[in-house]
Amino acid sequence: MEVDKANHVGKNDNTLVSRLITTSFDMRNIDVCQQNLEALPNEVFFLFFSYLNQSDVVRAFFNLNQRIDSIVLESVRYLNLPENTEFTWFDKYIPYIGTQIEMITCHVGSVLCLFPSNYLYPNLHTVILLSHRFRVGLNVKARSPFNTIVSCLNILRLCGFWRNDDIEHPLLLKRNITMESQEKRISALLKSTLCLEMQHISLVVDDEQMWVYLCNLTPNLNYICIKHGETDDVQYMHSAITPSVTRLECLTRLHIDFYAYDTDFMALRWLIESCHLTLQEFQLTSDSSSPVNGRFLEELLQPCRHLKTLSFFIQTDERVQTDIVEQLCHFQSKWWLDECRPPVLVHSNGQNRFTFASIPCIQRSFYLIELPADPKMWLLNKEHIDPSRFYFTKPGIEDLTFDYWGFSSPHILFKQLISQTTKKTEVLPSLKHLCINLSKCDGPRGVTLMIWLLLAPNIEKLILKEMTIENQLNLAVELSELLTIYPFLRSTCGRLDQVTLFYASYTNVPQIQQKLFILFSAIFPKAIDCIRKSIFPVISDSSIIQGSTPSGRRYLGCPCR
Repeated sequence: MEVDKANHVGKNDNTLVSRLITTSFDMRNIDVCQQNLEALPNEVFFLFFSYLNQSDVVRAFFNLNQRIDSIVLESVRYLNLPENTEFTWFDKYIPYIGTQIEMITCHVGSVLCLFPSNYLYPNLHTVILLSHRFRVGLNVKARSPFNTIVSCLNILRLCGFWRNDDIEHPLLLKRNITMESQEKRISALLKSTLCLEMQHISLVVDDEQMWVYLCNLTPNLNYICIKHGETDDVQYMHSAITPSVTRLECLTRLHIDFYAYDTDFMALRWLIESCHLTLQEFQLTSDSSSPVNGRFLEELLQPCRHLKTLSFFIQTDERVQTDIVEQLCHFQSKWWLDECRPPVLVHSNGQNRFTFASIPCIQRSFYLIELPADPKMWLLNKEHIDPSRFYFTKPGIEDLTFDYWGFSSPHILFKQLISQTTKKTEVLPSLKHLCINLSKCDGPRGVTLMIWLLLAPNIEKLILKEMTIENQLNLAVELSELLTIYPFLRSTCGRLDQVTLFYASYTNVPQIQQKLFILFSAIFPKAIDCIRKSIFPVISDSSIIQGSTPSGRRYLGCPCR
């Protein structure tokens, strides 16, 4: 299919569209005066449409001609509508494109516009509802989409996950119950009918009791993602949770996040017990004072015979004094040392606060962990670990600082990174700022810095601090030599917007300043202004057009600082 070909095209390649257009024109020998929109191949249209809202695609391109219409209809088979889609759009276009739609992703506020009685969706099989607190997937093959949505929203409303802030309409709120108390809400839940069409759900919640009731009413869920926030009524919730949970015979994936939330994990225990026969993937992140260790996780997950993927990142405060060796032993049982279980990192900050992380680590940006610079000092439950598995997934960090930046074998690592046969991996894709101190680095500083730039391909700001003038000059010369030998590395250095040089001792010798500026500006051409300001921080009044100080001199602080 043409749409499948377009899906394989990378969105990050800025020159791809122009290359496709040029290639298309060359193949057809189209005269310049005849080049128009309709001369583009279908693949380019699909690529264009992938950058636009689908409602805008329909508005701009539908009903132009038969060929363009077929491309538009193909592109909206999986319709994803923005929250602010106007009512007139539905009235004008849905009667014409509705027969082609197989899946709809929409905000709750668009439900009444999408499903009036006169619109037909013969091929529709899935509806994904979005709100500020949830994302729900519904199977609508066997039942009216509108009736399925009504049933789903009423259950979410009774559970407190949908608070009528998206839309208020009597058809969507046919159980018009005033929620004056927790008891009335639970009473209404116990009388509710099951919603068998709900397939997957992601929730932002603050009440364990309510998502236990939700699971009772949605037995066909195959994926649950729950993110807990803080709550003020922890003790009430723990004592009020009912242990009655319907058997979830379809649930295969479970992701739970207790962030800044204290729990006794009773709801989680009941949920695992209800799906232990089918659960294949489990992920847990937690930052609380609740006592969690390897023994607890083993007891929780050991009944799950079909578990294939296990990942967790847990930070906990032990209420009973314990040492890190004891915590490590909890992850060295026969069950944990099985090759099917992931390696586990155990870390302590020395104040009875422990971090337990499966490897690869799923650390999030709001979880902080300070590890020794030497990986040999990291405590792992397994002695022999494949180095390719030891990395942090989606860390979300923008700044990185170490005391020591060197590598044990920089030349070997550098050769591996630039080798054409080596698969290029973005080890630190989220890293934007790099504050690096190469003064303590043994070995070639230029190679070391280039390794970091290759490992973190999205760096925008680089700070080189506490280096002597001699070291700065040597670094610039080494980098220049590398760019001469490997010209393709110029794009790696050329993407940096800001580069700042901090000196251990400043020099005002013009010849040295000029040489530093020429060398570094040639290596980092986009950062030339920032380099100039860090090498020549003082500008005389003759160079100042605006912003002069009364003394006639101005100190320009580099924006990187």
